[in-house]
Amino acid sequence: MWLERHPDQAVTVEISMTNGTEQKQYTAMTLDSSGPSDMAGRVEDFYKYLADLPAEKIAIKLSWTGDKPIYRITWALTQ
Repeated sequence: MWLERHPDQAVTVEISMTNGTEQKQYTAMTLDSSGPSDMAGRVEDFYKYLADLPAEKIAIKLSWTGDKPIYRITWALTQ
C-alpha cells in the first residue's frame, strides 16, 4: 500500500484478513520505505504485509495525527 501524506502527520496502517464469519482482528502493516513525493510538501510511504493464508474479506484501517488529509492511497494485492 502506498499513501501520500503531509510530512507533519504520523500514520498507522492495520490490516484484517478473515474468512466466513470470523471477527476482524487488525495487525499492523510494516512501513517498508518513506520518502519525498513528486508533489512538493508531501511524503510518500510504502507499507507491506505478508499473509500466511488467503482470505475472503480484507479490511484496512488507517489512523493519523494532525488535521491534514491523506492525499492519496493506492494499494495492490499479489500472490
